[in-house]
Amino acid sequence: MAVRVVRGVATNIATAVAGMAGAIGGPAVLVVSALLALVLVVMSFLPSWLVNIIAGEQSGNVSFMVGDDYPWAADVRLGDGKPSDVYNTPNPFTGYYFGNCTDFVYWRVNRDMGGSLGAWVYTRQNLTPLGGNGRQWGKEGNLPGWETITNPHKAQPGDIVSFESGVLGHTSEFGHVAYVASVENGNITTENYGVAQYYVETISKADAVREIGAGRLVIKRNPALKDRVNGGFGSSNDVVKYAMSQVGMKYGRGRGHGSVDCCWLVHNAYKHARGISLPLSVPGNPPATAKCEYAMYSQGHTFGGTLVPLSKAQPGDIVFMQQKGVSKRQDNLTHVGIFAGGGKIIDAIPAGGVGVRDLSAYRYTEDIEPMVMRVAP
Repeated sequence: MAVRVVRGVATNIATAVAGMAGAIGGPAVLVVSALLALVLVVMSFLPSWLVNIIAGEQSGNVSFMVGDDYPWAADVRLGDGKPSDVYNTPNPFTGYYFGNCTDFVYWRVNRDMGGSLGAWVYTRQNLTPLGGNGRQWGKEGNLPGWETITNPHKAQPGDIVSFESGVLGHTSEFGHVAYVASVENGNITTENYGVAQYYVETISKADAVREIGAGRLVIKRNPALKDRVNGGFGSSNDVVKYAMSQVGMKYGRGRGHGSVDCCWLVHNAYKHARGISLPLSVPGNPPATAKCEYAMYSQGHTFGGTLVPLSKAQPGDIVFMQQKGVSKRQDNLTHVGIFAGGGKIIDAIPAGGVGVRDLSAYRYTEDIEPMVMRVAP
């Protein structure tokens, strides 16, 4: 959402400037073209904390890793992206069919509860005893004990959405089931699998309200998942492992999709490894204390964090820095990373992307905060 806001503003400005160029003509076109390039560069380098505020974005209490983590993705697709012979054959590990929506959602439901291949939390019989195609996931008697969510505003990541056949473009006679990735003002973004392909789509609030009312779309929530997320899971070592898995990713505003900045690296590590969604902004604060680094530092108690001395830092603790020469009244905390042990930090910087670096390497450019944030396991 934040990226779309910035791109939208940049596009509007670019259109206006391009119009000026056409109207003026001649040598002035060069000047206008240079101005256009400057506008696009400036917009693309807006800091993430400002982007978050522009978008009015805050992290909820429940959030999980987004992206194609389906364990059999490489098996169901060929190199050109077309379905392989494995697609749509019975998956002996799950009881569903390879590369189908049901197989993907089964994986996600288990993943979110800490399950893995060979160590599932739920079996097919636990989840869909009365039939396991997409439209049946939302039927009474399936997903025993799960809550039915009738207001799209109240949907949240980790919920599942079951579609009747023909609803919102899902034309299979078996219907469809999807996994909720995020919710914004009642608009539900889902992750999906179909014909061996991973894809993301958004159900508008209006469509959700209409289809829920007609009984053609059902949102379900696992109450056990909510309890698990509120309590957190994983360990600090899992946070470090996730951050290490991102080493080499370039620096940017991709939030982990091809690029990442310092805040989103830390945010994603805790979200994926611990099920904890760290705050990314402090709405209502002045700019100096509204940004993501300060949000994580000042609101640590909201996600079970406590401040401990840097001298006692342990792997997985969150390290904060202040750029030398930058007053905290102007910009309170300018960098954040994950302590890796041995005097090293895993962080994302413009000059080198995600990497493992010596804390001592920052002594000329940053003041390292004397306290780090520790989130209890």
